[in-house]
Amino acid sequence: MEKAYTGSTDDILVGAFRPHGRVDVRIVDPIAYSEAYGPFNAELIHALIRIQRKLAAQARLEGPQGEIISIFDSALAGPEVVGILTQALQAMLREGRSKVGAALLIGPDVEGISIMLPAILACYTKAGIPSRVFDKMEDAESWIRGLIAAACAEAEATKAVSG
Repeated sequence: MEKAYTGSTDDILVGAFRPHGRVDVRIVDPIAYSEAYGPFNAELIHALIRIQRKLAAQARLEGPQGEIISIFDSALAGPEVVGILTQALQAMLREGRSKVGAALLIGPDVEGISIMLPAILACYTKAGIPSRVFDKMEDAESWIRGLIAAACAEAEATKAVSG
């Protein structure tokens, strides 16, 4: 059985205000699973960045990775939060830690999803990370695993050509 690395934004205090919302993260290489409970503020995104970096270091992640994000309760967040998320995703890309894709599991009863979904998808698009919305975990995992397999095959082909 693969080892899972887990953490929560509840474990991280960033700034003067407590995070609004919570994100629980579980990494089972090569996929990070996030369960996000909104609404969200800037402190939450900063805490999320820190917990993801900590868990990625513990897991010693290498190679292509994907992310599956389940959003519960509320997706509401202000423009500042969307900007911070976009900047964080772009920083990951510059640092060579970009994900091959992000699968989103969001039910229609999540507060504010009709308003926030275009903004969330735009964050990933701006960072060059493919993202899609799914109804079932099995479909999300299948899509992410396909992207990871394609990225691994591309890396192997590049290595064979250059080696």
